[in-house]
Amino acid sequence: MFFRRHTGLIVMAVLSVLVVLLARRVGHLEDELSFAHSELDRFRADVTEVGLVAPHFALETAAGRSIDLSSPGAPSALFFFSTSCPSCAEDAVWWSDLAQEFEAAGVRFLAVSVDGLGPDVVAFARDRGIDFPVVDGSDPALSDAYRVEFLPKRVVVGLDGTIVHADAQDDPVGPDGESFLRERLEALLSAA
Repeated sequence: MFFRRHTGLIVMAVLSVLVVLLARRVGHLEDELSFAHSELDRFRADVTEVGLVAPHFALETAAGRSIDLSSPGAPSALFFFSTSCPSCAEDAVWWSDLAQEFEAAGVRFLAVSVDGLGPDVVAFARDRGIDFPVVDGSDPALSDAYRVEFLPKRVVVGLDGTIVHADAQDDPVGPDGESFLRERLEALLSAA
């Protein structure tokens, strides 16, 4: 008799307990999801792009030309940079020297500005003697595709269109970065 009279109350009490348990479980799931996201970010930072096909983009140069990153026929060295990045400024001073050395062997060099192509970018390139194309890399899709999560980031694409080198965050910059990248380019050309 008690149960018949109080069926509604009993059902409400059971549902209330279930709601509380479900809410606690959702809280735990949110914590687990947050942890999984942080682990994924950490894993993604450690994953190399080497061996993947280089993403295809057509980018505009400071001179108004369009350069297609998917054009076959030449290995490419891409230098992702920002004018506000001190390490980029340190790194950029040797990019043209490396370009002069390796362009004769068929390597195409591009400076990819994540800032767009404003006057500060043109001045940055001029002040550091960058005499190869500077392209507009301000589209976030480009940075995402090339996993540009730090600057400077140097990427080397082989003759077959696959990425053969992509900087890790702890790779050297400045003069040590020059010899580091030179070794990668020499290895690329000796393998061809």
